[in-house]
Amino acid sequence: MIPFIYLWYVAYLKMYYLGSTNGKDKYYTHSSTDKEFQAIVPHSGRPVSERKEFLEKLERGEIEGISRKIIYRGDCGILCDTIKDKDSAVYKLEEQFLENRHGRCWDKYFNKTVYAIGSVIKHTSFPVGSRILQPNGSYSYQKYHKLRRQNELLHNRRLERKRGLRSDMRKKYGTDDDEIIYGKGSLEDFF
Repeated sequence: MIPFIYLWYVAYLKMYYLGSTNGKDKYYTHSSTDKEFQAIVPHSGRPVSERKEFLEKLERGEIEGISRKIIYRGDCGILCDTIKDKDSAVYKLEEQFLENRHGRCWDKYFNKTVYAIGSVIKHTSFPVGSRILQPNGSYSYQKYHKLRRQNELLHNRRLERKRGLRSDMRKKYGTDDDEIIYGKGSLEDFF
């Protein structure tokens, strides 16, 4: 299956839930921690049969007032070219959408944080003192985003160190060809 970003809408509450999935679970619904939303739409931790039944009823139009729209489907690596792992790219794009909504109409969302639950870089809450009350009554999250960027950079540096080992092998053998560095992968050529 293909990774996608989805938007649930509960009409009678006029509220949304934005999320993403790597596409590996055919009957994925959501991973929200909001109890009210979990009571409306079965959580992905629930049995597959329950989620399957719910999604089939939704497709047939038997459930009114609840809808799910796929807002992006495909290789998010195209949009997030700084991310090497495609699953992480889906989460990164979801976080960009969440950050956009956070500044505009966050009270209409069941989402509790602006990070993707499946993301490698997680934040359980806004750090103490990370938001600053502005004169107009809104909050500024500059410190939060600064801390988030620092954590992301640390994570990327760790990944680069791991990749550096491979780079050293490339320098040693003077090529990018995996067959020369690691061998052909089978013993057929030697028999």
